[in-house]
Amino acid sequence: MKKVKVSVDKELDRLVPEKRSAIVTISTKEKQVSSRVDLPKREPENPLAKSEFEEKFRVLASTGSKYRIEHILSEVAELELFSDVNALTKLFHEEPN
Repeated sequence: MKKVKVSVDKELDRLVPEKRSAIVTISTKEKQVSSRVDLPKREPENPLAKSEFEEKFRVLASTGSKYRIEHILSEVAELELFSDVNALTKLFHEEPN
């Protein structure tokens, strides 16, 4: 943490709320590399792809059974067909088999 510096860029700050920009600069003895992102992943304008969402869920739910994880993902994929979300929420509370 002693090597990390955080500062506000007034030019980028003026872009909020249309953009939530950030610039990251990494400096070594040999060179300096910078990258700017105007709309980070997971912002409404730059959502996760379905495969990224599923992988994130698998990682976060990794203590559960693989069958249950895949069952939840398949149910979420058809969320618009649910007339009552209680059936889905029960999947999150069931005791593992």
